[in-house]
Amino acid sequence: MLWGYEPVGAPTSELPSHLLSHCRIKGKSNNQSFAFIHTHPNSVIALTYAVANLDTKSLSKLLWQSHAECVVVFPQGIEFLPWVMAGSMDLGRATADAMSRRNLAVWEFHGICGCGRNLDEAYGRIDVAEKAAEICLRVMAAGGAKNTLSEQQIRAIAANFNCPLDESLFG
Repeated sequence: MLWGYEPVGAPTSELPSHLLSHCRIKGKSNNQSFAFIHTHPNSVIALTYAVANLDTKSLSKLLWQSHAECVVVFPQGIEFLPWVMAGSMDLGRATADAMSRRNLAVWEFHGICGCGRNLDEAYGRIDVAEKAAEICLRVMAAGGAKNTLSEQQIRAIAANFNCPLDESLFG
């Protein structure tokens, strides 16, 4: 029994995602990152309903093109996980795999996970993704994008801030 769970409490149903992801985060960061957050931001979730056929590449580009800060905050992109049963070991393993590649992962119709050196960094990444998703939804509601950041502009921003851009997400 862990402190705080008596007399009727229990760990989150997403405990497998948290524990498995912590192991991957710790390994990929050479023991420099310790924070993992899972939350349910409205705009990120809504975006998974509003945009058909999302995947890691399309979601990353959509958010990068919507808000110039995104490529600086998550230059490796944002992993997209198609729907998996919440609280399952399958979701735990998929999330841990995603966290080994990127610092953010969106669970279709459910929420987002973020990691970082500390809670501030992990939350900051999630917050920027949520702001970009809100911008996307507002643009869609206003009739769709008439103008976006180009791939050349996104690359220039990443270079300017010395961010290791995942080029496999273009093209």
